[in-house]
Amino acid sequence: STPSSTPSTVCHDPDTCRTLLQDQIYVASARVGTANQTLNDPNSAQHKAIQWILEECDATVPIDPCTTSQILLNEQRYALAVMYFSLRGGSWKRGSNPSLDKGASEGTWLSSLNYCEWSDSGSICDAFGNVFEITLDSNSMIGTIPLEIGVFDKLRYITIRGNEITGTISEEFYSNLSLEAVYLYDNSLSGTISDKIGDLSNLKILEIDHNQLSGTIPSLISDCLNLEVLELQSNELSGSIPSTIGNLEKLRRIDLGSNQINGTIPEEVYSILGLQFFYLYDIFLSGTISKKVGNLSELAVLNVEGPSNQLSGTIPTTFGNCVNLEELILKGNELSGPIPNTISNLDKLTLINLAQNQITGTIPEEFYSNRGLRDVYVWNNFLSGTISAKVRDLSELVVFDTEYNQLSGTI
Repeated sequence: STPSSTPSTVCHDPDTCRTLLQDQIYVASARVGTANQTLNDPNSAQHKAIQWILEECDATVPIDPCTTSQILLNEQRYALAVMYFSLRGGSWKRGSNPSLDKGASEGTWLSSLNYCEWSDSGSICDAFGNVFEITLDSNSMIGTIPLEIGVFDKLRYITIRGNEITGTISEEFYSNLSLEAVYLYDNSLSGTISDKIGDLSNLKILEIDHNQLSGTIPSLISDCLNLEVLELQSNELSGSIPSTIGNLEKLRRIDLGSNQINGTIPEEVYSILGLQFFYLYDIFLSGTISKKVGNLSELAVLNVEGPSNQLSGTIPTTFGNCVNLEELILKGNELSGPIPNTISNLDKLTLINLAQNQITGTIPEEFYSNRGLRDVYVWNNFLSGTISAKVRDLSELVVFDTEYNQLSGTI
């Protein structure tokens, strides 16, 4: 008979309850790829979670292993328990339940309460009892993200940043097709970003920076058409920036800095017209900055600082079209030619760093019309001519560093 047809009086029998519940857990575990030997290993998080949830068959109000809708919720209760044991829940700052006290209060994991009440940051469930949010940032979590993360097919937000999580981002992680925001940064994750990232068509925010991820950025990330924020900085990623990233029309922020990424800035990037923050510092870029940079009229920050970058060519005059630009950081490349006078169009510019390049010519008179400039770094170039008296018009100026050039005249 199916679970929904089992008489309730039979279901409330503890032995029958345990048998049915264990069978359900084995089916769910097989679905996410957990091997039977793991389930039977007394030291595994899965085995500990099974023993914990089977005890609920003996509760005053026992767990229901028979009603079809409840079976799905039982799976999620079990998966949360696996997560607790896998990430050393007994040592967490928030939600910890070292003695596995069933009578623990709201905000404590593994109590007898509905798991929707385990979170200390509000409900983690939707109206049907499905887990849609897991928020456990900076919570002294140590260990790996279990395969059972794949049980939460309604999960929309996961925030477990600032912990000591190791291991890889499993293939099962990408089966959470409802995911909209992923914050896994500032951990010790390794391995690669799977091509299955492209399955997450609802994803808006992906922040997995400050880890130890390697491999290349999958070209299939272009299928994440709703992506607005992509932060992969401070990993060990290599290869080139995929040209398919240009398909992500909703992107507002890209940070790929401090990786082993090489190659050129693909032309397709300049078609992301809503891009506001673009960070490519401390990687291994070559080639030029395209004149198409002028298409990025919403751009507020561009940072392609070296020392490992080796961008060459001139600074495009089309930067003058980036009228929302506030910070322009091109330091430590091999850029040559003059400072374009179109920079005078950038009324919002507060910081410009062109230091350690091969820039020639004079500091154009138009440069001094950027009245909001606060920090100017043009040191270690080949600038000549004089510093205009108009420098006094820069009333917000804090730093004006022009050393190691060929400037002449009086101050």
